[in-house]
Amino acid sequence: MKSMDAGVSSTVGRRGGRRLLAVVAAASALAVAGCAGGRSNQDQPASPAGDDQLAPLAGDPERQDRPTPLAGDREPSVPTFRDCPQYPEMVMIPAGSFLIGSPESEVGRGADEGPQRGITVAKPFAMGIYEVTFEEWDACVDDGGCDGYRPEDHGWGRGRRPVTEVSWQDARAYVEWLTEETGRAYGLPSEARWEYAARAGTRAARYWGESAEEQCRYANAFDRTLARTNDKGLAMFEEYGMTYPSCSDGQGDGTAPVGSYEPNAFGLYDMIGNLTEWTDDCWNPDHSGRPDHAGTRFSGDCSRRMLRGGTWAYPSEFLRSAYRFQFELDHRDNGLGFRVVRFDR
Repeated sequence: MKSMDAGVSSTVGRRGGRRLLAVVAAASALAVAGCAGGRSNQDQPASPAGDDQLAPLAGDPERQDRPTPLAGDREPSVPTFRDCPQYPEMVMIPAGSFLIGSPESEVGRGADEGPQRGITVAKPFAMGIYEVTFEEWDACVDDGGCDGYRPEDHGWGRGRRPVTEVSWQDARAYVEWLTEETGRAYGLPSEARWEYAARAGTRAARYWGESAEEQCRYANAFDRTLARTNDKGLAMFEEYGMTYPSCSDGQGDGTAPVGSYEPNAFGLYDMIGNLTEWTDDCWNPDHSGRPDHAGTRFSGDCSRRMLRGGTWAYPSEFLRSAYRFQFELDHRDNGLGFRVVRFDR
């Protein structure tokens, strides 16, 4: 793993890690115990609304004292929680600061990734450790939410695979359902908050480093197995000057079950690869004029929203922490998904 910037994350001793795990276990137990009565929480007084006000875990005042997950650890030591068994599993992301975008020297960089700007994430926030899955989406539909829409899975499977064929409007319907059910304010991450979480304290092109050759340990994406040869004798993308690693991630066509690959240092899986993820930001052609806070950017063309992360079918140039894309609010395809954040009320 890459070393973490000071003030973003630190490792702790075994005793400290056990204390944190005990605190989170207690908080999670309280959340699960309150599942059936989640809607009654809406009657509690709300704190002033603010985009950077995100729900802390009860009794966890030292949120940055979190151990870094070990490479290949299928159950990272980062404490997680959920508000109810059928809702997304979450982790607290610490406050900090970072540079959004990519330097001009980064291989694969697009002009829309500049200019780099310093961003402050003023408060910790909760984020789903996985992309929302079919089983989580289907729970919404079964409860009468998500407009009754059941996306197709293209034969890849449902269950723990990430839900696909969802638009920004669909993703908003899901977080609105979560908010109504739990009494907590769920939403989609801002573009800045997404990149901060994806980088997890790193400055390289990818959270595992600069090279795409390590991709198959961390991401389901275009690889040696997916290479197709056209009538020019070139693998798909090569005729456009794009590349893919020589490794194979073992997946083949389509999405992989969430958590199949190694997480980043914040304990988040599939931030690069599997599906491109919706954010809440309106489309802007670059980072010019971006505020220095991590809140949603509502200026620009709000008929389109920003996406991050790259899909299972993308070449290496698109599989970077700074990569950006945009689509119309109602666009659906088999490369689009999302993950949630939880805000304070």
